[in-house]
Amino acid sequence: MDLTSYDIIILPMFKHHHFYLVCFDMNCPAIEVIDNMHKENYWVLLKDNPKFLSKGTQCKVAHIFYLLERSETPKGPIYTTCSPETKSDWLGNKGKFHRLWNICHCGIFAMRHMEAYAASNKPLNCGFNKKESEQQEQIKNLRMKYAAKILLSDANLLKRKVIEDARKVANKKKVA
Repeated sequence: MDLTSYDIIILPMFKHHHFYLVCFDMNCPAIEVIDNMHKENYWVLLKDNPKFLSKGTQCKVAHIFYLLERSETPKGPIYTTCSPETKSDWLGNKGKFHRLWNICHCGIFAMRHMEAYAASNKPLNCGFNKKESEQQEQIKNLRMKYAAKILLSDANLLKRKVIEDARKVANKKKVA
């Protein structure tokens, strides 16, 4: 497969009931693991931890073989880890409310990080508010946005049924 037309390849990963991203910057080349978990509570961000080496390993190995095939020997370190706060200031007060063992919103954070990721050498600005109550509202809105996109996607084989059912519900509300 020829990937030369792509600048960035982002793979959503799911392990131990948690979503995170493995991002390949084809222009650097670089590999980043982006995760919303706090590094003190989750080993994914600790690149000196032996468990990091197995995080997304099949993807990393395939990427390195692809680069070698293209005769692009990586210059300098290729693996980096980052959390969103290392790339931007969207967390404010160290993000304590949503980052300590937060597995209920990790999919939303991963989706937003995919939308915001531009390159390994650019800041990651996800646009999250620093106030907990406002960020909770943003998460709720993003959850609805992503659910709607998935349900109304042409890839959804049940899209027509979803639309029909939504119309039925909307019509019932109008009558009542």
